[in-house]
Amino acid sequence: DRTLASRLDSARNNGDFDNLVLIAPPEFLGHLRGNLSKEVLSMVSRQVDKNMVQKPAEVLRNYL
Repeated sequence: DRTLASRLDSARNNGDFDNLVLIAPPEFLGHLRGNLSKEVLSMVSRQVDKNMVQKPAEVLRNYL
């Protein structure tokens, strides 16, 4: 979760995204939020606390 938080912060600094949707299992999402910078958190437009790893792309699109 620290590595991902660091990568998201770098991507934000590079202007790689305007907003961010976080989809992750509840426990991981909690850990991730705790490691994200204030700047990245301010760009989060939605958070979905579900394990969607095995879901097809069509299902994920419904959450976006």
